[in-house]
Amino acid sequence: MGTGSRRWFATGLSSIAGMAACPHLGRAQPDPEDASQLEQWLATPAEILAKIEVAEEEVEAISRRLVECLLEFHHLTESNLIYRGERMTYLRMIVSRLATLLTSSPYYQFIRLRGIDIAEPLVCAFPNGVLLVSFGLIDASASQNALAGVLAHELAHLEAGDLLNIPRALVHHGVDYHCLPRTAWLEILHRPFTAQQEVAADSRVREWLVRSGWSSSEYAQYLNRREEEHAFAVRWFRHHTVPGLFWYEGKHRIDARRLETLTQRIARSP
Repeated sequence: MGTGSRRWFATGLSSIAGMAACPHLGRAQPDPEDASQLEQWLATPAEILAKIEVAEEEVEAISRRLVECLLEFHHLTESNLIYRGERMTYLRMIVSRLATLLTSSPYYQFIRLRGIDIAEPLVCAFPNGVLLVSFGLIDASASQNALAGVLAHELAHLEAGDLLNIPRALVHHGVDYHCLPRTAWLEILHRPFTAQQEVAADSRVREWLVRSGWSSSEYAQYLNRREEEHAFAVRWFRHHTVPGLFWYEGKHRIDARRLETLTQRIARSP
């Protein structure tokens, strides 16, 4: 977590220093003097979190709050969510093919696809099976193969439990998520996946694309192009880019090692 992010988070936490009004005081509260506390909770080892049972209604409540915060970040509300139309039909066709390859989960029976009409390329899955996709991603990916790869990568994180670890961590540490400030939820949303999680998700993507008849090489080309655009934007804005412009790349870090590993695996594909 960078210095600016810590300061941003600490500012939000200071508003809950006197949490007496919170109706859920039986659970732990964030310490407004310790901006790294949330990160410590979320960084709990996956092998520990895998053993934590979370009630379905808690997963739903936490996921819903995360969706709300992501929409707020892009100046949208639930009324802006899109369910029908030509582009949604196109997205649903791809997602439905990929969803057949996912391992079933007790927290969702199917992927709940939602669209938003913004220019930024964005896809975000949530622990309850909601998949939020921007129409800007369709334009940026430029091909069905690349788009399928990006969507598959997000679904791979969902299947691996990387997203379910959010409610697991909060419940495991007894955090009263009902009283978390908006800045804390945004911090959760912006928290990057680890390099190990990204490589594992890419491996799943390659497997799923091959099984579904899509080209994984175009997915790798898309990642490479976005990283080049990201690097250019960083130089152009003197290391101060607009947060929403490369939100996805901030959460899913693309580096030379990840691209090299993906390229090697694609080369070994049948």
